[in-house]
Amino acid sequence: MKVRGDDGSRRGEIDHATKGANELLDVLRHPQPSLSTLTSLLAASMVIVSLVVAAWLFSAQLERTQHDIQGRRIAALTQHIARLPEVRAALMASDSSTARPSAASPLANHIERLRRENGVDFIVVMRPDGLRLSHPDPARIGQSFQGGDERQALAGATYLSESRGSLGESLRSFAPVTLPSIADGNLRLSVR
Repeated sequence: MKVRGDDGSRRGEIDHATKGANELLDVLRHPQPSLSTLTSLLAASMVIVSLVVAAWLFSAQLERTQHDIQGRRIAALTQHIARLPEVRAALMASDSSTARPSAASPLANHIERLRRENGVDFIVVMRPDGLRLSHPDPARIGQSFQGGDERQALAGATYLSESRGSLGESLRSFAPVTLPSIADGNLRLSVR
C-alpha cells in the first residue's frame, strides 16, 4: 500500500525499502560459520560415522566368533556322547526291539542329565529309522525326528547344521554312532 506524506512523496515505499535494508544488515551482522567451524563439524561427523560403522563391524565379528566357538563346543560334546557305551548299548537294544522308545528308559535319563550338566538346549539320540530315544521334552521320545538335516549323519558324517526342529531354530551338531553289524544310529546335540 502506498502512503503519501504531506509533501506528496512516497514515504510508505521508502519505509518498506528501509525495513528490507535493515533486515539485510541484521543477516550480515550475524556472520556465517567460519570455514574452520564447518571443517570441525565435518570432522566430528566423520568420526561419529566411523565409530558407528566400527561398532557394527565389531558386533558382527563377535557374533561370528561366538557362533564358531559354540559350534566347536557342541561338536566335541556330540562326538564324545556318540562314543559312550550307554548310547551304543541303547541303540543295539532298540534295534532288536519292536517296542516304542520310552521316556523312562535309562538312556533318556542319562542323556537328560548330560544335557543339564553341559548347558545345552537338547541332546537327541535317534535310531536309524528316525525315532527319538532321548529328548528334553519326554513327550517327544519315541516320535520321529524333525529337521531333515540328519541324513549325512546316518551316512556316517559328523557336521554342524542350522535348522528348525521341534524346539525351534538352532545350531545343531550331528555325529554318527557306529555299531557293530547293525545299522548305525545318530546323535544330535544343539544349542539355540
